[in-house]
Amino acid sequence: MITIGNKIKQLRHQKGMTQQQLATQLCVSRQTISSWETDRNIPDIETLTRIAAYFNIQVGTIISSQNADSVYLHKYQQCMMDIILAILLVERVTQLSTTFGLHWMNFIVIFYLIIFFLALKQANYFLNAGLIIFGMTSILSGFANLFWMGFGFRFTCFICGVLSLIVFAINVHQALFRKQCQLRKVNRA
Repeated sequence: MITIGNKIKQLRHQKGMTQQQLATQLCVSRQTISSWETDRNIPDIETLTRIAAYFNIQVGTIISSQNADSVYLHKYQQCMMDIILAILLVERVTQLSTTFGLHWMNFIVIFYLIIFFLALKQANYFLNAGLIIFGMTSILSGFANLFWMGFGFRFTCFICGVLSLIVFAINVHQALFRKQCQLRKVNRA
């Protein structure tokens, strides 16, 4: 978990500042900066506001326990999953196909809804496995013209499969990013 002290230290290092230089800017002592960075103390809300203003960021970025890049990736991932769900539902309701094609799309939609709810629960292992299976199944059914679905369903399956594999790639990137951050912490200690 990234603490407020770690965030302050990270921001200070990004600007190439010493503790003394930051202390001068914030009108506090160097020892105060040190106590924040080692998590012995935390700054009060007024000081957090000054820190945020100095580094041109929001206070929420400092007090958040997640890295800003990680939060951005999670929002992007959730947005992509919402788009996939919307595409599937709209296509299922608006496209005409054979009975078997409609049943296949029902299966695809239900399967994706299960994956979607796993994403809400943050069960990453099952989510990633589901995204891979869904992506490959959708892409293959789009190419194979499974159940004589027609071009609309085939195209929808293919696009949704590709998008789900992109979401999977985002998940893998997040996991690698977290491991890299943990390794940096271990190496610094």
